Amino acid sequence: MAQSFAAWLQNRFGVTLPQLLSSILTTAGARVTRGFANAATAATGYAKTTAGAQALLAADNFNDRDVLITVSVTEAFAAGNGAATSFDIGETSTTTKFKSGLNTGALGAQLVYVGTLSAGKALLVTATAATGTGTGAISITVVALPVVS
Repeated sequence: MAQSFAAWLQNRFGVTLPQLLSSILTTAGARVTRGFANAATAATGYAKTTAGAQALLAADNFNDRDVLITVSVTEAFAAGNGAATSFDIGETSTTTKFKSGLNTGALGAQLVYVGTLSAGKALLVTATAATGTGTGAISITVVALPVVS
């Protein structure tokens, strides 16, 4: 006769199913709480005149971090008689890790990028300024949580 999982768990490990679930949730909760306690956030805007690499979030020398990056287009992208602004979103030494060549979008457009920011690397926004009558501006908000194993 087959026994239930709950009976097998009790016989094999001396714990009940509710005890096991409670332990799992307590452990997971501690990890989540630790992650939120070490969360980092940043937010800023980038105008059409922005040029070069801009550090949005400083490096964490000890932890990889899961990042949620939200981008709002605050000025529509257009070339005009030149070129629209272009933005890359990445990390130190991999400047296009999350997005390469963000140079299109209507005013108010919302974009989301996710990934893992490597330990020891800053989150960078690298911009090429608009030329002529070109336009394009963004605001970025990032939330970073340590990867907890």
